[in-house]
Amino acid sequence: MRSREEKLERYTRRPEPFSRLLLSLLLPSIVAASCVFLTSCGYSFGFKMPQGVKTIEVPILENKTLIRGIEFEITGLLTEELKARSQLKIVTSGGNALLRGAVVGYSKTPLLETSRELIAGRITVRVLVTLQCLGETVVENQEFAGSKDFDTRTGTTETDALHGAVREVAEKILFSMQQY
Repeated sequence: MRSREEKLERYTRRPEPFSRLLLSLLLPSIVAASCVFLTSCGYSFGFKMPQGVKTIEVPILENKTLIRGIEFEITGLLTEELKARSQLKIVTSGGNALLRGAVVGYSKTPLLETSRELIAGRITVRVLVTLQCLGETVVENQEFAGSKDFDTRTGTTETDALHGAVREVAEKILFSMQQY
């Protein structure tokens, strides 16, 4: 019967040089073949927009919260995320798609606070969206929400959390767009 050390050594010993060479040659080939296979099956590594949608118009969101100016910040962040995560070109008018909406909620929930300051919390953003693609309404008054935590002890700020929450909202909107 083998001792515990012998069993452990069997599973933790270094591979032989030939095994390492074989692994270094095969692994890139397997990864490349997997990518080719997945993309040929219709999978993509980004967001796929509906056929014919190349441009999108994103007017300033309406603000239905008490936070003054938040609609400008969220519209700007949403536009940046659309640019970064899709092939869509943002236009000021005449786009193939139109994304209209309103900021209907913004909350800051304390997770950890002292008597003097908020140390950690959660930012939640709620946006009501209507999306038209090629003249057809594909999403009507649908709410998308995103939340992110911040913690001043780790250097994460409320602004970072707001950006993360809006990024999450943008991802959800893009995901809903690719369903149509």
